[in-house]
Amino acid sequence: MLSADYYISDIIRATEGIKRQLAERDERIRLLTEGQNLGGYKALRAYPERNLHSGKYTTVTKETIERAYQQAEEIKTANAAIIAHNIKVRDAIVIFMESMGFKKEESYYKSIYAKKRTTNVNGWWGEVNLKIPTSDGGCENFKSYLRGLENELEKQEKDRLAAAERQKAELAFQEKEKEAHAYLIKTCIKYDLSAVNLTELRDSLMARCKYLTLAYWLEKNRGDWSDGTDFAERGLNAFYNHKDFDPDGVDTAIGAEISDLIGESWDGDGRCFRDCKFNYDELYSMADAGLYEDFQKTVNFI
Repeated sequence: MLSADYYISDIIRATEGIKRQLAERDERIRLLTEGQNLGGYKALRAYPERNLHSGKYTTVTKETIERAYQQAEEIKTANAAIIAHNIKVRDAIVIFMESMGFKKEESYYKSIYAKKRTTNVNGWWGEVNLKIPTSDGGCENFKSYLRGLENELEKQEKDRLAAAERQKAELAFQEKEKEAHAYLIKTCIKYDLSAVNLTELRDSLMARCKYLTLAYWLEKNRGDWSDGTDFAERGLNAFYNHKDFDPDGVDTAIGAEISDLIGESWDGDGRCFRDCKFNYDELYSMADAGLYEDFQKTVNFI
């Protein structure tokens, strides 16, 4: 025979169940009443999609983009309140429809052989979800658009700066060309030369001084010895063949030292022409000062 305590516990559980059902009913009634008092659902505020190139924003700048970011945040805040309102309206509709026996979903077997039940959304519930906006993805989409505009502005600024630099370089080049042409004419008149370009002028000035010729090619070999001593050999040949070469003076010592450096003493390093006794700086100092100055100007123009 069951004890009285057993029946009492059953009564308590049943009572608690009734209380829960009553509480759920009261909550549904409260939500339904609240939803009816709210009125209909509200549309979300739209973001100003891709209209920064038109209307009041005739020119897109960093300032207009910044204002658009602020506007997006304002719309997002307003939409959050609208979404909270719409959720209450949607929940009230669900309570009313379910109280009338209309479920959100129907589950059934397609055939007697089916092993799994098929679930379909009822039309009214799909319509509710379609019509009543309860989420807002427009803000991120709009911000993504704004980031694209920022990247575009940054690219335009880089292109503008690059174009300005190109124009500056072109003007500098043109100015240097004018200066070089004027210098060519002036120097040709000074030395009674007929050079048609700066390279010819350089060679003509070198031809006037054996030390200038050798110094130039030694310095060139010091900067580039990828082909061995080609430059130095060229300078030494011109030095020996110069009309002013003096076999009885210092020229013989100069030729001997350079010949040794490009011969048995060549160690594969063009810096030897900088460090030897008759290095290119020493040879330059042996040339006429005015001629050397004009020669260096010519080389610099080239």
